[in-house]
Order: sequence, then C-alpha cells, then structure tokens
Amino acid sequence: MREEEKSLKVREILPFDLSRLIEIERASFPTPWSKEALKVQILSPFAFNLLIEADGVVVGYIMCLISKDECHVLNLAIDPKFRRQGYGSKLFSSALSILREKGIREVYLEVRESNLAAIKLYLKFGFKAVGRRKRYYEDTGEDAIVMHLSL
Repeated sequence: MREEEKSLKVREILPFDLSRLIEIERASFPTPWSKEALKVQILSPFAFNLLIEADGVVVGYIMCLISKDECHVLNLAIDPKFRRQGYGSKLFSSALSILREKGIREVYLEVRESNLAAIKLYLKFGFKAVGRRKRYYEDTGEDAIVMHLSL
C-alpha cells in the first residue's frame, strides 16, 4: 500500500506509547535510550514530543526540549521497516509547523556525521551545519554535526 493510501496521523506522545517507542529506539540506534530516559522525556514539562502513525501503527517519533523561544531536537527515529516512505519528512514538517505556532524561533540538533539520510532530511528543511562536537557519540567516538534552523 502506498503512503497516500494509508491513514497518517501526527499526535503528541503519551505514556502508553512507551513500549512501541522502545521497540523503534532499539531498532534504530547503536546505543538506544533506556526505558527510563524515554519515560522522563515523555513526562518532562519542557518536552515537545510527537509521533507519526500509519494506519494506527506508530512508525516514528521526534523528541525535543523547549526553552523560551528555542527548541533542541534530541531524538528522531523512524522504524527501519518504514523508512524511505516519507514518514520522517511528514513528521518533521508537522513538528516544525507546530513549533512555529508556539513562537519557537531557533531549532538546534546534533547528528552523527555518518548519518547521511538524516543530514539530507535536515538540509531539505533548511538546516545549516554550524559546528562540530568532537567524539560526541561515546559508543563509536564519532563526531556530531551541530545543525541550526531559524524559523
């Protein structure tokens, strides 16, 4: 079934979504967030968290922290079984629209320098590389590229 035939929904992450988020997290990252870290993020008063569902199945999520008029993207993941189908773009586009409505002016994130698919996505939305954090990822020693977008 093609994406346009599926029922897509972007919504806030709720505590009952935790088990599915853990599945996606473990399938997506070499060092996934713990259940407790995900739970803390879901419940944080400073959090901005969304997920995307296709036909009622959670296929990805984005987790951010907001401080005044700035947003820091902490985590963005699409289940590997659902990648390259436009879900990341749809989720990210929805998140940026809501952030604009909330009065957010600056968005920052770090991305593994080897994660070319994510970098391509961020560039598509107008992000620019503004720095590098040496050996940011402890699991691999890989650098992070710091990216920024003014809304």
